[in-house]
Amino acid sequence: MQETHDGGVTQHGHRVIVRGFGGRPLMRRVLSCTQTASFVCRDEHYDEIVAGVRPPPMVGFPLSDVFDFDGAASNVLLRQWDTTGSTTPDQWERLPRLSVPVSGLIPKK
Repeated sequence: MQETHDGGVTQHGHRVIVRGFGGRPLMRRVLSCTQTASFVCRDEHYDEIVAGVRPPPMVGFPLSDVFDFDGAASNVLLRQWDTTGSTTPDQWERLPRLSVPVSGLIPKK
C-alpha cells in the first residue's frame, strides 16, 4: 500500500485535506472512493481499519470537498481556522483537487 500518488492515481492511505462542515479543514487519509465521494478516516485510525480491527467509517465526503494535501496551503487553512473559526473559498481554491480516485473497498492484509 502506498501513501503517495503514483501515475496520477490516488492510493489507499493517501493524505488529503477535507472541507468539513462550516469550511473546517480536516486532515484525513483515503480509504476508498466512488465516482462522487471519498471515504476517509483520521490518520490515527487508518492502520486499525486496514487491519480489520476497527470498522471503516460509513460517511463519505463529496469529491468536490476533498483535496490533495499540500503542506503550505493546508497549513494556511488550518491556521486560519484555529485563529478565526472560518475559512474562505479562495483559500480552498489554492489546493489541488484529489486526482483520479481509487475504486473498491479497503484492501485486506
